[in-house]
Amino acid sequence: MMKRKAVAMLLALTVMSTMVACGGKKEEQTSANIEKQVAQEQEAEPVEEEVVEEESDSDDISTWTAYEGVLDDGGVIFYCYNTDATRGAFIYLSEDETKSVTIMGDYGYDEKEGIEYITDDETGIVLAGRTVDNGDGTYTVDLGTQGIATIIESDSQKVLDTMDRIQAGTEDVTADFVAYVEEVGIASI
Repeated sequence: MMKRKAVAMLLALTVMSTMVACGGKKEEQTSANIEKQVAQEQEAEPVEEEVVEEESDSDDISTWTAYEGVLDDGGVIFYCYNTDATRGAFIYLSEDETKSVTIMGDYGYDEKEGIEYITDDETGIVLAGRTVDNGDGTYTVDLGTQGIATIIESDSQKVLDTMDRIQAGTEDVTADFVAYVEEVGIASI
């Protein structure tokens, strides 16, 4: 705002000095006249409001609800969802910590079929699994030929720690993992 006032003030002074130099009307240049002209110019210019965009926490996994379980092969899995269940993540780390799957994107749940799915933002890969509420705070997730796991609510810090281990150097087997699940037909949404 101060910058705009300074530019307007300089513009007013330039116009007035040009008028005087070119033989225009020779008005007494008082600070009152200059301020009046600056005020008129500011009224003519549309006022731009500073728009402050709030940073969304929709992709901040540390704020999401997380569920953890272990597949038949010993690998740990995490299902995570944001507060309004529009974004989700599926994370898998093999028992020996050499292979991993990370899918993060739009989340959906088909109540009729009991299938939840996550569409990866980067690859478009869709991971789907049948989920059953066991009624005791746990859920059973069926990932077809990849196995079945009982998952329970977990701490999002565990998810972040697992993601750090994945980024430290694992083989990304997401495409193979999802293709294996699709063989059973669960991921065919």
